[in-house]
Amino acid sequence: MSQNCVEQVENSSLPIVQLNSATFVEGNTAENTQQLIINLVDDDGEAILSTQNISFIYSTVDISAANLDYEFIATQTAVIESGESFAAIDLTIIGDV
Repeated sequence: MSQNCVEQVENSSLPIVQLNSATFVEGNTAENTQQLIINLVDDDGEAILSTQNISFIYSTVDISAANLDYEFIATQTAVIESGESFAAIDLTIIGDV
């Protein structure tokens, strides 16, 4: 499963919340948890520290993996804490048992 969904406003001086590209092997075991890392970056893609808490909304969507391949995540809110440059989201992968 690999997806990179980022919309950037040209000539923006605002920080960008960016999902790292990720690929996970489903395998044949029951379940395993992987982390998706969401970074706070500048216009050049360089990591920056947040000066305040930054909240964002996320959920999972079936694109290249079916809902039977992972635990569906309904709309959730995550936070990049002040003084941090990233947040991690856990995703449970369900193997073919």
